[in-house]
Amino acid sequence: MEKEYNLSTGQFNTENANPESIGPSSDELKNRFKAGSIPLQTDYSDLIDIADIGRRAAGKAPDQTNNPNSALELDNSSGLKVKTNPTGGISVDSSGLAVKCWPSGGITVTDGSGLYLKLVGGNSGNGWSGVSGLGLGPDGVNVKASNGINVDSNGVAVKTSNSTIKVEPTGISVKLGWGVEEGDGLNAKGASGIHVDWKGIHVTPDTTTGIMVTEEKGVGIYFGDGLQCDPPSYRFRVKAGNGIKVDDKGVSIDPDKVLPRGMIVMFSGSVVPQGWAFCDGTNGTPDLRDRFVSGAWQLSDAGNTNDKRITGDNKNKAFNAQTTADKTNLSVNVQDTTLTIDQIPSHSHIEGMRMQITQAAEYGLVTQKANQLNRYNLNNQIIHDSNEDYSLHKTNEIGGGKAHNHQTSVNETAHQHTVSVSPPYYILAFIMKI
Repeated sequence: MEKEYNLSTGQFNTENANPESIGPSSDELKNRFKAGSIPLQTDYSDLIDIADIGRRAAGKAPDQTNNPNSALELDNSSGLKVKTNPTGGISVDSSGLAVKCWPSGGITVTDGSGLYLKLVGGNSGNGWSGVSGLGLGPDGVNVKASNGINVDSNGVAVKTSNSTIKVEPTGISVKLGWGVEEGDGLNAKGASGIHVDWKGIHVTPDTTTGIMVTEEKGVGIYFGDGLQCDPPSYRFRVKAGNGIKVDDKGVSIDPDKVLPRGMIVMFSGSVVPQGWAFCDGTNGTPDLRDRFVSGAWQLSDAGNTNDKRITGDNKNKAFNAQTTADKTNLSVNVQDTTLTIDQIPSHSHIEGMRMQITQAAEYGLVTQKANQLNRYNLNNQIIHDSNEDYSLHKTNEIGGGKAHNHQTSVNETAHQHTVSVSPPYYILAFIMKI
């Protein structure tokens, strides 16, 4: 009678067999062979199969091919053991199988982390924490690239930031530019104003242009009038003098010093500048509209006025002035003058006697009609009225008609005139610094 777990020798397959399911347990098999029991054929078969497991584990079964790469060997004194190569880096002892590390080989084994590279500066949790230039990561050991180093599939290379450094198959070199030349090494190439010797590079100053070089402080400038370079900034700048201000906006006048408060100037703009006021009598300014400025005899006279103005529109301004009423003290009086015969005009007289005859008229006569004449007596009575013509006889002419003069005097009264004064002008506004 066979048991269900019995396996024949021919059915046993070491590649597919589960070591835990081959045959009965050792206690069950012992019960089959204890005193008073009759072992069955299957019991012997199980016993043989169990024994064959050890032979096959040692690779000594007849149907097995010897495998020299199994890294196992059968020691007649100790049994099956791991076969080690004395120079292969593997060691076997009572603790088990281990990697054998050369203390100076850079590889170490710890109980916690296992096998890893020993890096300069130490390791921490299989992570790089030293100064070896190597890094440890999930992908393995790598070169840790820092400034100027590039790591890629081609390997480790020098990384350049610009074309001044050249990396070629022959090595690293510096690309020469202007001012650099190659000798025993790289040399600065001196040009105008630059001198190169064993001491280094020097500036050759042209002292006629104000440039100087001192051994202690280097290149500087000879300062002339109006320039300075003082602490703490030690920056070259214009030296501010009286009325000059130097700030971040540049060089300008200091209005508080150059233009004192109360200063009045003429201005042609349309908007009064900041800090100034139009002189119209407000904001503490004098009223200078339509007025000319007169120089003060003394400083205390400033601010006085005669309250007069020019009048008229912008193109016809004038000042009308009344002259002072006065007289020249000229008095004209005509003096009495007696004319001589030579000075009186030449003339003759008609006699008062009327005659009816003309023959007696030696110097001429004047004829009058009778109806034009009446005769009167002393009592103004008409004593004769005749229709006959009468003649009036003339006397001889006398007088030279020569020129003469008179002495006179004039008595003058005081009077005045209005004078319109309009000099050529151009209108500007007076403004005052406030």
